[in-house]
Amino acid sequence: MKKILLAIFALTPMLASAYDAKIDGIYYNLNTKEKTAEVTCLKNTETEIVSDYSGDVTIPKTVLYDGTEYSVTYIGQYAFIGCRELTSVSIPNSVTGIGFCSFSSCGSLTSVVIPEGVTIIENSAFYGCSSLASVTLPNSLTQIYGNAFEDCKSLTSVVIPENVKCIDSGTFRYCENLASITLPNGLRKINSNAFYSCKNLSSITIPNSVTDIGESAFAGCVSLTSVVIPDGVEVIKASLFQGCHGLKSVTLPNSVTKIEIWAFVGCESLTSIDIPTGVTVIDAIFQGSGLVSVNIPNGVTEILPSAFYECEDLTSVVIPGTVTRVVYAFTGCKKLKDVYCYAENVPVAYVEDFVVSPFLSVDLSAATLHVPASSVDKYKADEYWGKFGTILPIEDGTTRIDATSSNCDIKAYGGAITVSGCRDGESVSVYSVSGQLIGATTIKNGSAVIKTNLQAGSVVIVKIGQKSVKLTLN
Repeated sequence: MKKILLAIFALTPMLASAYDAKIDGIYYNLNTKEKTAEVTCLKNTETEIVSDYSGDVTIPKTVLYDGTEYSVTYIGQYAFIGCRELTSVSIPNSVTGIGFCSFSSCGSLTSVVIPEGVTIIENSAFYGCSSLASVTLPNSLTQIYGNAFEDCKSLTSVVIPENVKCIDSGTFRYCENLASITLPNGLRKINSNAFYSCKNLSSITIPNSVTDIGESAFAGCVSLTSVVIPDGVEVIKASLFQGCHGLKSVTLPNSVTKIEIWAFVGCESLTSIDIPTGVTVIDAIFQGSGLVSVNIPNGVTEILPSAFYECEDLTSVVIPGTVTRVVYAFTGCKKLKDVYCYAENVPVAYVEDFVVSPFLSVDLSAATLHVPASSVDKYKADEYWGKFGTILPIEDGTTRIDATSSNCDIKAYGGAITVSGCRDGESVSVYSVSGQLIGATTIKNGSAVIKTNLQAGSVVIVKIGQKSVKLTLN
């Protein structure tokens, strides 16, 4: 197709060209006032764009035309677009910017060094460079616009320079072999789809300076195993980690006040998560995740449709007393065994005029519901909550068990477990309901304290010697 286009161009000189001068095989647009030159393509009209570079191209720092010297300062839009036989390009340090789609779909380009002096890489500059395995970015760079390296399937690692403040939308989308990305301190934003479907990205360190992460920024990163969201981020955007099947650990800061829809959908390896206390609504955010237990914090008022849809490994849930509405949130959670609901009034199960069980498609006959003692009868009489096989009053934060040779008092308050009245040397361990060790110590001077950092309403298992008890933190 390229040869046909060139032949047509050669036979029809009346058609508009994209360049002012061709010097040593490179096309330029010239600014006679500023004495600068911009690298361009052979032809750029409303109906077609033609670029015919191939092989190894070396762009000079200056060019001489009609007796005037011009400094080459820019790689213009579409300059090398679709040049599938371009194997390398050398860019001089006189260049300050890489234009829109300038190297898009250069399928044989394997590496590029962007020189010092370049401050901007425009949208889609290297889009679809499928063989591009290495790119070196200069310290002078301040802006990388959207989709700049999208679909660069061979790119394996990138270091973002210190002066870049934003990773724009789709910058590295579909870079499926990108395994390492270094983000600078001072970065402020990661926009939507920035790392979408980077399938080999197993870890990323997000600088503490980041306060905004866009929708689907890490969606489809199936190898990502852990991530820490920095303090200052207030919203976990929609679909942020959707389809991250290998994600095992997510740390959310206390600054988060909202988690948008589908944020953790399909995170099959995510077995637990601490939801920040500033969150007030649980939307459809954990569908199909691997959660085993979940502690919904005080302050949440609504658990909306499909919040935990088909979380098939979910066995234990803590619902705080602030919740007033639960609408088919636990549909398909077939292993659900224990629900601790601290709401004195039974949460309503409707949204607008639509009423559906919070536990649709769940056999509750073998499950236990724990509710405030004063509310047991209310829950038993409810059309949906009353289907639990067992409904029990919630124990207070103090209990007593027989441990080896003496009675031990256990108090759970303010995030700490205090054990007293036991024999010195007894081992004390605290576990989550999913079996994860939270802390361990031994009795000294008849007592011991284990700080858990868990929220009120959390259910733990305290083991003293060979005896154990399940209780709830006040």
